[in-house]
Amino acid sequence: MGIENVNRDSYVFNDDGTYKSFNPLNVSYGTWYLDEKTQEINLELQIAPDSPYLPSLKKAKIVKKRKDGFYYQKPVKKKILIYSKDGMTIADREKYVLIYKRK
Repeated sequence: MGIENVNRDSYVFNDDGTYKSFNPLNVSYGTWYLDEKTQEINLELQIAPDSPYLPSLKKAKIVKKRKDGFYYQKPVKKKILIYSKDGMTIADREKYVLIYKRK
């Protein structure tokens, strides 16, 4: 068994509860919070008020508007397997894990 590089989004988690997600084709932003009880990180994707996807997201009732004027999707939960001051390992689909190192 070895390490396989998979094409997934990379994340930057900021101390103020915001995050940046990016890959070669896309960059997105949102907010995050830790649910210590379930050991899950909850990601809420930020949607701009002029996004062409917003009407269908509203119709599906999966976004809410906040005071900052942006809409945020319902949280996507990711299970944290290992957490330390230097980084964390998050469970991903199938048999993969995502490893993040603190910079």
